[in-house]
Amino acid sequence: MKFEYDTTDYIRKINKGNSYFDTFLNKESLAAGILILKPGEEDTQLPHDSDEMYYILEGDGFLKIKNKDYVLKKGKAFFFESVFSVSLGLTCTISCKIIGPVSTPSSTK
Repeated sequence: MKFEYDTTDYIRKINKGNSYFDTFLNKESLAAGILILKPGEEDTQLPHDSDEMYYILEGDGFLKIKNKDYVLKKGKAFFFESVFSVSLGLTCTISCKIIGPVSTPSSTK
């Protein structure tokens, strides 16, 4: 069983590939990945039916929930209950590196 994850390895993998997202942990009880969004790029993931947490590794931007903007900054974390059945409006003003969603694995809504 793997206990340690080097996020720089996954960031490098994303930068070399075609996707802005990589799942580095996908167990029955927990899943986590890394997103890299370029300036103005939006997260296109579909809503999930489980609670989720996001942690901002670096970058600046906004997260829109129910018409309210939340500022993204390095070191901030965000938790969303599964009741948010609409996509989150996640947009970066400069390149963002984000761990998330950290959640129990589930299908999208």
